[in-house]
Amino acid sequence: MERRRYLKKVSLETALKLWLEHPACRRRTEAELIATSEALGRVTTEPIYAARSVPHFHCSAVDGIAVRAADTFGTSETVPARLPPDAYAVVDTGDPIPDRFDAVVMVEEVRWLEGGAVELIAAAAPWQHIRLAGEDLVATEMVLTRGHRLRPADVAALLSCGVTRVAVRLRPRLAILPTGDELVDAEASPEEQERPGRVVETNSHLIAGMAAEWGAEPRRFPIVADRPEAVRDSIRTAAAWADVVALNAGSSAGRDDFVPVVIGELGKLLAHGVEIMPGKPMALGILSRGGLSERPVIALPGYPVSAYVVCEQFLRPLLHQMLGLPAP
Repeated sequence: MERRRYLKKVSLETALKLWLEHPACRRRTEAELIATSEALGRVTTEPIYAARSVPHFHCSAVDGIAVRAADTFGTSETVPARLPPDAYAVVDTGDPIPDRFDAVVMVEEVRWLEGGAVELIAAAAPWQHIRLAGEDLVATEMVLTRGHRLRPADVAALLSCGVTRVAVRLRPRLAILPTGDELVDAEASPEEQERPGRVVETNSHLIAGMAAEWGAEPRRFPIVADRPEAVRDSIRTAAAWADVVALNAGSSAGRDDFVPVVIGELGKLLAHGVEIMPGKPMALGILSRGGLSERPVIALPGYPVSAYVVCEQFLRPLLHQMLGLPAP
């Protein structure tokens, strides 16, 4: 296979435009309905409305006694109010307020008398220390918009208002293909890893971790040999599963850097060589030929810092776009 230097060298701005504005990169993943309790980090596909009010009854905001506010009017330290047992009800925080009462006095402000009576030295205002029904959320109120990544507090809020299932976007499936004859798996024996010329393959773990944080479903594929047919076959296998294919290494202009040419054979090479540092020896393309469905493919440099930078610059905005999130 003929070696060339950079096949389609472009600026960062041009590369991002070619990449993110291509129809294959603008497609959003489909929706699925899942349990709210399992939806942490997922992105909503539609507005979500409260199924019930929170709280759904009037309840005490403190530990104390529920009273009729009118029974305490005029009370002061010099003119205390004495209430018999049937004129109040003991309540703890979160307890429902009995219908006949409309205020709560904190337990610290109650003096307990013999026979079950109590003495108060301050008047109670109507509805003081009471959480009204719907104070946090009202049934049918919009809780979250579409395109929202669910945080722990969001999950708790949805469950509290009766939303037990939510429609979220499928995680974009990212296939990660490390390439290079010198690579050895990080779980190989120490003897294998320490052989002269061997390099422990760790970039796929870096890429997978970053992609997972950004909402993707990454899958690390086996190490690919530096042969055009091996690269070609691995891309085909990965593309049968993935929404996005990422190859690591083999994208520069060295003797065994076949990845950009193979991308061109299997689709359209959008860019090879981008004017950023580190990260210049990268490639972008769209798979579409040889029976492959149209999907984006990115070739990352093998140097870890370069791979990190290219992921931040190109992979992260692509995944956000596929999830319907604003650009990072």
